[in-house]
Amino acid sequence: MVSVKLDNIWMSFGGLTVLKGISLDIGEGEFLTLLGPSGCGKTTLLRIIAGLYRPVKGRVLFDGRDVTGLPPWERNIGFVFQDYALWPHMTVFDNVAYGLRIRRVPRDEVRERVEEVLALVGLEGLGDRYPHQLSGGQQQRVALARAIVINPSLLLLDEPLSNLDAKIRVSVRGEIRKLQKRLKITTIYVTHDQEEALVISDRIAVVNKGVVEQVDDPWSLYYHPKTLFVADFIGQVNMVEGRVAEAGEGSAIVETGMGAVAARLEEEARAGDKVYLVFRPENVEVSREKPDGANVYGGVVGAAHFLGNILRVEVAVGGETVKAEIHNPLKRGVLKPGEKVFVSVDPDSVLALKRASRVD
Repeated sequence: MVSVKLDNIWMSFGGLTVLKGISLDIGEGEFLTLLGPSGCGKTTLLRIIAGLYRPVKGRVLFDGRDVTGLPPWERNIGFVFQDYALWPHMTVFDNVAYGLRIRRVPRDEVRERVEEVLALVGLEGLGDRYPHQLSGGQQQRVALARAIVINPSLLLLDEPLSNLDAKIRVSVRGEIRKLQKRLKITTIYVTHDQEEALVISDRIAVVNKGVVEQVDDPWSLYYHPKTLFVADFIGQVNMVEGRVAEAGEGSAIVETGMGAVAARLEEEARAGDKVYLVFRPENVEVSREKPDGANVYGGVVGAAHFLGNILRVEVAVGGETVKAEIHNPLKRGVLKPGEKVFVSVDPDSVLALKRASRVD
């Protein structure tokens, strides 16, 4: 295990700056995910940690030691690439053994360690096959086995599941997490899949346009986003623009196109400040009868999408469209477009954000 510190990392290609002063601390044995849209800089950052790129400014430290100038083979890392990067002319055994052989590990030890790691990833008995004879999920396991057979202090994975179909992806991500916990390897994982990041990570660093917008555990990112970008990128969300009418200790009344909304504040705000209200569709109640309480609004169903266990509804409320998710729709009954309804949301489930993004 190793701790990793990224100190003010900047990176440019030509005239394009892709990383803008990123600083992160990753603890020993932690599973940290770099999450963000395509082109945000997360893979570039991973390659800097690996030593495949050198930053134009900043430092990479392993256990407090500056490794910024070290090549990849001197960092004791395992790297799983998006396309697996398996040698097509080599067997599974030889692909996995490659890193040990270039380190001049004795032949008997190579065989023992390769067979052990193949069993660990569920590929026991497949060492004589070639990559083209394997499924996508099996090829991914070969790449993972090759990365961990060298006993790395740090495991880096770049979109390792993107080439798998949805069902296999769910299965393999669970296997990766179990394996990481068992081996206790510090792991940095890159993905653009929000659900994948929420399920697999100890903490998530949300990257946007070359900066880290927020680093937090999955629960905090989902329920306590610091910026509008984070709120929008993690899961489904309602976003309503408004201005603060009244502000108190941890709460506010915000005037919006759907009316006055009571919300919680996690940052300082004053009357007149522009804010964005953020609340999740699963926190919105939809009913045919007007309920008691705060934040209750009349509206008209604009669309209803039946997905089996969930009914996703869009309700026009004043000048806004409010998204809601109704679980167990059989009990509640199906709502139809054009139907008049009431929507309500608990004030504690509505967050007022002043900052759209940390990106200037």
